[in-house]
Amino acid sequence: VPLICRYVSIGDVAHVGIHPPHFAAIYKNVWRNCAEDYRSPVSLWQPRPPEGYVALGCVAVSAFEEPPLDCAFCVNERFAEDAVFEDQIVWASSDAYPWGCYIYQVQSSSLQFMALRLPKEQSEQKPKKILEAYLQRAS
Repeated sequence: VPLICRYVSIGDVAHVGIHPPHFAAIYKNVWRNCAEDYRSPVSLWQPRPPEGYVALGCVAVSAFEEPPLDCAFCVNERFAEDAVFEDQIVWASSDAYPWGCYIYQVQSSSLQFMALRLPKEQSEQKPKKILEAYLQRAS
């Protein structure tokens, strides 16, 4: 059941101890539009997970500031596996920007996306997804 239009829960969180699950430790800015070119700011951020965790995608915000840390949860690497990008690119920035941005959907049931500074064929970043065996047990 969708929580909000176009968003779905990919599972619940159970955690032993008194500390909450891990948020992204920090974000790395992947891309932003130029303030002088657009009236509406947009920036894309890659969560930088703590050790032992992985980020499953990127965060898009309508601002130039880093999003709040609780915008993205990082998944324990035990529950993640390698994924692949869809063949077709979703969007690419123009050459007028200081650095490139290439957005790809990840082949997974949660439909996350990744924003890269290089085309996927040249990038060292590889996508991750929730372990399929874990998703099958959860459904």
